[in-house]
Amino acid sequence: MAEVQKLAASQAQDLARLRSEKDHADQERQALLARAEKLALELDQARREAVAFRDQTAHHVRALEDRAHAEVDRARQERKESQARVRQLERELVATRNELKARTLDMSRGLERLEKELAAQRIRADSAYSQLTKALTSIERLGKPNAPKKAGPNRQARSKPVAKQQ
Repeated sequence: MAEVQKLAASQAQDLARLRSEKDHADQERQALLARAEKLALELDQARREAVAFRDQTAHHVRALEDRAHAEVDRARQERKESQARVRQLERELVATRNELKARTLDMSRGLERLEKELAAQRIRADSAYSQLTKALTSIERLGKPNAPKKAGPNRQARSKPVAKQQ
C-alpha cells in the first residue's frame, strides 16, 4: 500500500505539475493568441496602408503619365505645326524669289528697251540738230551773200548737242 500511496502521491505530483504546465501553457497560449490577434490587426492595418499607398502611388503615376503624354502630344503637335509653317515659308520664299527673278528680268528688259529708245532718241535729236544747224547755215548764207560771219552781240548762240549719257 505504501507503494500505491507513493504511486498515488507521485501521480498527484505529476498531475499537479501537468496542471501547472497546462495552466502555464494556457497562459502562454492566451498571450500568443493576444499577440497573434494584435499582429493580425497590425498586419491588416499595414495592408490597408499599403493598398492606400499603392492606390495613391498608382494614381500619382497615372497623373504623371497623363501629363507626360499630354506634353509629348503637345510637343508633337507644335513640331508638326512648326514643320508645316517652315514648309509654307519655304514655298513662299521660293515663290517670292521666282517673282523677284521675273520682275528683275522684266525690269532689265525694260531698262534695255528704254536705253535703246534713249539712244535712238539721241540719234534723232543729233540728226535733227545737225539738220537744223545746216538749215540755219544755209539760211544765213542766203540772207547775206559773201558776208563774213562774225560773232556779235546781235547774233544768237547756237545750242550744242546734248552729250550722250550712259
